[in-house]
Amino acid sequence: MNYINIPHIIKNSNSKFLKRLPDFSIRIIAWIVRQEEINRILKKYEGFEGVDFLPKIIEELEITVECEGLENLPENGKCFFVANHPFGLLDGLILTNIVGSKYGT
Repeated sequence: MNYINIPHIIKNSNSKFLKRLPDFSIRIIAWIVRQEEINRILKKYEGFEGVDFLPKIIEELEITVECEGLENLPENGKCFFVANHPFGLLDGLILTNIVGSKYGT
């Protein structure tokens, strides 16, 4: 099973423009979004959800995280977290993993 199938998505789209795209364009789109790699990773960790999934992705992407100041997080879990960087996706992934490991689901 593929989680992401760009040709299928385009074929079943209501967009007349997308349906007219030539096959080579669709293959390029699938390559750009790294469809095969994403599907491989999702299959590899399909038994994991939520906060259990996050450390697996961080490990898979070979991201090294050093976190200081965890002792400053409140015990009641009521706080705000802000990430404002060009690579916000990675910030969100790492931040969610850290917060999830502290407070659970």
